[in-house]
Amino acid sequence: MEKLINEKLIFLKEELDSKDEIITFMASKINDEDRLHDMDKYIECVYERENSFPTCVGFHVAIPHGKSGSVKTPTLAFVSLKNDVVWHCDDSVKLVFMIAVPSEYEGNFHLKVLAELSKNLMHDEFREKLLCSEDKGEIESMLSFSIV
Repeated sequence: MEKLINEKLIFLKEELDSKDEIITFMASKINDEDRLHDMDKYIECVYERENSFPTCVGFHVAIPHGKSGSVKTPTLAFVSLKNDVVWHCDDSVKLVFMIAVPSEYEGNFHLKVLAELSKNLMHDEFREKLLCSEDKGEIESMLSFSIV
């Protein structure tokens, strides 16, 4: 099985201006890594989730995600933003994680990834490193956790 995240799925200090631009950018990068069957359907799935419950989680972090048949391989992508972007209402984000999970995956794989991320994001030092680091390898190892 491929790793959940790799350096080609990590983007630092990107200049993106809206939630829509971020979601499309990240989905296209996941697609570039041949981890999606259908990028448009995956994006649709992410928006369905966003519309039912926005995925900004505080601390200037958003975690858009989708579990869909349009996903080939479980994937985590990460982008740090050069400037704050409004995600929902007054909530702005600077760190965005996108999770893609195939619908045939048993159980709540995406919830396990969310739980692992959330556990780490509680720590100021972890978030600060993600914001400041310019080393994709360092970020990859920070975000490489095993999901059982």
